[in-house]
Amino acid sequence: MFDLLPQNSIKTELNVADASFQEPAKTSMTSMSQDVQSAPEVKPGKEDLSVFFGIGMAINIIMIVSFFIWAVKQWRKNDSNQK
Repeated sequence: MFDLLPQNSIKTELNVADASFQEPAKTSMTSMSQDVQSAPEVKPGKEDLSVFFGIGMAINIIMIVSFFIWAVKQWRKNDSNQK
């Protein structure tokens, strides 16, 4: 196999790209602290997600029960058609 691009050109392109990321940031902490707003504290707790999971479980139970009711009706309808 042969290379269409010489290896030296690839290295120089990578070095130029890497050099752009190595410049230090020129923002001061005082200007950044003025722009940042304080966020409300989040207290972890089970009560936040327990309602969500409770609703999800109720929906799952309703879907499973309705599927079994549908399946039994289809099974009985199919048995009565075959006789």
